Amino acid sequence: FVRKSVLIYETIIEIKSKIDDLENIYKESISKKKKWEKVKPILSFAIDKGADVAIAIMSLLLQMKLGM
Repeated sequence: FVRKSVLIYETIIEIKSKIDDLENIYKESISKKKKWEKVKPILSFAIDKGADVAIAIMSLLLQMKLGM
């Protein structure tokens, strides 16, 4: 049980880190193409973590207009 809790906590920290990465990418003054290249691995990560995480990350991408 403790090991599972640690894994969940580590996953949450990792997800928060990816969200911070998205915010930093959003703030960068680079082309949308370059931003998209940086976003793709984060999106792949989110999809690997399951539907809930993927939906949340994709929602952020749309709000930040990083996926367009």
